[in-house]
Amino acid sequence: MALPTNPVTDGVCVEATGPDGSDDARQREVVIGLLAEPAHATGLTVTEMAQKLGVGRPVIYRLVASLARRDIVIRRIDGRICLGVGLIHLANSVWPGLRDVASPI
Repeated sequence: MALPTNPVTDGVCVEATGPDGSDDARQREVVIGLLAEPAHATGLTVTEMAQKLGVGRPVIYRLVASLARRDIVIRRIDGRICLGVGLIHLANSVWPGLRDVASPI
């Protein structure tokens, strides 16, 4: 049995969100993990993402719109979805805590 190459997306099927929206955070995490895979560095189309995650295109459109509002993903001119600069802002917010943990005692 092979180990998962991406623990966020391997074996995960994103289901449509319930009426309370409780699955949104997990679904966005799965989309980010899928786009972060080296094989998808040039991005994926909405159709490709829907096929890989086992959901309908409307679910992907909703998730991409939510992530795009925060610049976490962008839609390229060719229609492919890629990771965006919003991830840099998130990563920068981690640095102060990371420095504290990594500092010698």
